[in-house]
Amino acid sequence: MIIEYQELSKICGGASITATFLSSFARMISSIYDVGNNLGSSIRRIVEKRMCSY
Repeated sequence: MIIEYQELSKICGGASITATFLSSFARMISSIYDVGNNLGSSIRRIVEKRMCSY
């Protein structure tokens, strides 16, 4: 099937930024920040020897 130039100009679609995409991107950034924050806190507690004993 060969598509002519006139038919190609009528094709709609492609990548667009939607609210769902922005929401998932913001959630991903928030998750990465939380992981970094928790990892940094753990490293700081280990270095300062302030670990909680269970």
